[in-house]
Amino acid sequence: GTLPACAALCPKKMGGWPGRIGDGYGGVVAVYGSHFVQKSGFYQIDWPVVTLQGSNRDGTWSLHAGGGNVNGQDGCEAICRSLSGTTRKPGWTVPSSDNGYPSDASQLAANCIYKNGASMRADKTDWSSIFASTSKCWNPMSHCQCQGTLPACAALCPKKMGGWPGRIGDGYGGVVAVYGSHFVQKSGFYQIDWPVVTLQGSNRDGTWSLHAGGGNVNGQDGCEAICRSLSGATRKPGWTVPSSDNGYPSDASQLAANCIYKNGASMRADKTDWSSIFASTSKCWNPMSHCQCQGTLPACASES
Repeated sequence: GTLPACAALCPKKMGGWPGRIGDGYGGVVAVYGSHFVQKSGFYQIDWPVVTLQGSNRDGTWSLHAGGGNVNGQDGCEAICRSLSGTTRKPGWTVPSSDNGYPSDASQLAANCIYKNGASMRADKTDWSSIFASTSKCWNPMSHCQCQGTLPACAALCPKKMGGWPGRIGDGYGGVVAVYGSHFVQKSGFYQIDWPVVTLQGSNRDGTWSLHAGGGNVNGQDGCEAICRSLSGATRKPGWTVPSSDNGYPSDASQLAANCIYKNGASMRADKTDWSSIFASTSKCWNPMSHCQCQGTLPACASES
């Protein structure tokens, strides 16, 4: 058989951008980007931002790419070598541009630099001085493309609550964690049985079970927020739950005393449209017996 691979822990998102841990090649110990995408034979990081350590320019920086010149090539090469030990995609380049990085990138890095060695080497001491602010970094590195497979990473699992497992969310709709009696991968979607959510930065911060209205717009909005927060995906098309006079299973009350629902019919990211208390968890009629999300259940890693 095959030795199972270990997924590294994902670094904590920075400014809402996901990241991957690097091995320190060229000083690159972490890379963030607006998106990480696996393509055919290579992977792409959009708008890469690097964290350098043990270099001549330690810190977190956006990158000048020189329209794909040797400085851009050297920076992208360092990213690829650090993340997966592979080289840049042959022929990689980026267009010249007078525009800088997207505005939200400035939350990660105030300024951009570049790697100044033309020989694509592992040198950690050839990073430039500050080139420009991130927002005005002309000829920016709009993407970096690396041969091979995007390295997997897993968020740390939240500590079980009442014996129920969970997953960390990104805060969409206020949802920062989701617990359930079971998390199950199915064909093309995943299912969370008896979801319980932790809200933060919302109008109803705390941990709650959910009323689903027999699959009405309130239930749809709550399930949608769960899916978007956990994996950026939408609900499974046609998702619904049966109406029921029964509440959540008895052990769910160890996680949440009461149930609420999300009150927006437009499936929006609003964090302020959660209802007041609807019922106790044990008597939450028309409960959310499950939520189904398109795509793949996000992995998480237990603390060793």
